[in-house]
Formats: sequence, C-alpha cells, structure tokens
Amino acid sequence: IQAARAAYDALTEEQKAEVKNYDVLTAAEARLADLQAAKPVEKLIDAIGEVTLASESAIQAARAAYDALTEAQKAEVRNYDVLTAAEARLANQKAAKPVEKLIDAIGEVTLGSEGAIAAARTAYDNLTEAQQAEVKNYDKLTAAEAAYARLLAEQSKRLQEIYKTTGDFMAT
Repeated sequence: IQAARAAYDALTEEQKAEVKNYDVLTAAEARLADLQAAKPVEKLIDAIGEVTLASESAIQAARAAYDALTEAQKAEVRNYDVLTAAEARLANQKAAKPVEKLIDAIGEVTLGSEGAIAAARTAYDNLTEAQQAEVKNYDKLTAAEAAYARLLAEQSKRLQEIYKTTGDFMAT
C-alpha cells in the first residue's frame, strides 16, 4: 500500500488522471487505517484474561476503547466476542456475589437457621443458570439444607417419643 501510494504521488497530474483504479488504493489505505486502529483494542481485550471480579477495570477499558472506534474500525476487531463474553461473565459473577454472602451467613446450622437457609435458597433459585454457575459455595447451601433436614427429623423423633411417653407433644 505504501509503495503504491508513493508511486501514485510521484506521478504528474496528467499521469494521475490516467490511473483508473485510484479508488482501490484509497480503499486499501482506509482498511489499513481501520486495522491499525483495531489492533490496540484487540490487545486490550486479550489482556482481560481469566474473568474475575477484579477484571472489571480491564473489561471497562476494553469496552471504552471499542466504543470509541468507528463502525468500520469495529468491524476489524476480531476478538469482540471475547469482550462480550467477559462482560457477561463479570455480570454473572456480580449477581452471584450477594448469594454467596447469604450462603456464608448461614453459619452453623441449628433449628433457628430456617430463615437464613430459605433466604439463601430463594436468592440462588432466582439466579439464571449462568449466574448459578458462578456461585462458588453452593455446596455449603446444600450441606446446610441437609443438616437442617436432619435436625428437623431428630426433633420430630424426640417429639414422637415424648408423645408416646406422655401423650403430650409439649412436655419436655
């Protein structure tokens, strides 16, 4: 492209008038400019790497750089799908974070844990599948549910034994 431009520029005005495919040169120059503008944005996108909550600033920088491009330049960004996937993953992780906190807040399971377990379960169930996949402590929730169910079963068994002995569920 540079050689063609130099050769064209070296022509006289009369010779330039004879060039019938000058538009091919200007189109190539425009495409090269678009490619050159897209390259730093592609590098920013590649720099995102593994998406975590700490990736937010890198994702935002890549998005801002991409949005600043012209439509023709945007068309030259070959890894745009990586940016949109990173944005989606970050959004899913942000949605999962409060649910993880609710699960951690359950703590040691007692008969008084029903509300905390139910709140965590409801919050988890309200997430999309992609968001649920980002909840890193889901096993704690299922373990808490199982422990609570065991405590209820034990309590029910004790109450049945009391009833058999006394005929009164309220006796202690």
